[in-house]
Amino acid sequence: MKHNKIIVSFIFLFMAIMVVASVIAISSSSSPKIIKTYPRDNPNDVIAEKEFKIKFRESSPIAVELHYKNIFDTQYNIEVFNLSNIVECQHKTANDEVWECRKEINILDEDIEFFFKVKNSFSETDSKVSRARFDSSNPELSVESPENDDIFNDFFVFTGEVSEESKIWYEMDNNKKHRICSKCDYFDKKIKIPSGESRGIHKINIFAEDKAGNVAKEERIIFITD
Repeated sequence: MKHNKIIVSFIFLFMAIMVVASVIAISSSSSPKIIKTYPRDNPNDVIAEKEFKIKFRESSPIAVELHYKNIFDTQYNIEVFNLSNIVECQHKTANDEVWECRKEINILDEDIEFFFKVKNSFSETDSKVSRARFDSSNPELSVESPENDDIFNDFFVFTGEVSEESKIWYEMDNNKKHRICSKCDYFDKKIKIPSGESRGIHKINIFAEDKAGNVAKEERIIFITD
């Protein structure tokens, strides 16, 4: 009888251990939760910096991957984040459940389709497929006027063209910005010389900034007379 009680006790203990193990396994097997990704899914935005970021919740990730391709390609390239490298991946909460990973990717200036994949030991989660447009090249700015050594009295004359729609402005003697045009690929504008500017030699820089924030510049030395 005593022997049977020992066996029954052992069975109950074994069942209890199995239940606890099952609860732990179920808890551990929950899928990673992706909180947000970057770049945002907006192909109308043009981005200069080719950086991808993901924020997710997972206590024990074993892999974080970026899958990306040109929108016309059929196969994805894969970049793997280094979870132990604090430059690429960092904990964002004290309990180490929330992570943020980031990585710059060497890709061409083009339209990209991408998604992230986060894995733990039991499951994996994919982010939604997003698109981004990259442009890291400065616009080509060609300024016809002013030319070096031009002489002005009451007005400046700015003419030229840009390889893509850009915001154009000038700065004199590395001072305040003065708008020439907001969205243009050609400009021909007569602008009154700001009051208070002294006669003599001045340096004028003409800038063109495209939608991605890339900036081109041309410099001129001009004269202002009475």
